[in-house]
Amino acid sequence: MISKEELGSVPACCKETWLGDPKGALRQYRCAHGFHVREYDSWFEVHRDRFDPRQNPIQHVLYDTSAPKVVAGLIGYAIVKMVYG
Repeated sequence: MISKEELGSVPACCKETWLGDPKGALRQYRCAHGFHVREYDSWFEVHRDRFDPRQNPIQHVLYDTSAPKVVAGLIGYAIVKMVYG
């Protein structure tokens, strides 16, 4: 986490995106080298994804930390569709 006072704003190379879980953030950005930035009222939260979903969406889903929930949800949905049509 980096305070807005310290950083000021996200670097120009970061582009606003809807990809990713916002987790209550005002906005999200994707940057080079897999960096994912969430903007909150007074700070930025930054982490690095193994795969950028803009270039490698399947790898991102498979290896991102939230992927198990996504995959489980998709499998559950497929099972419900098969059983109940």
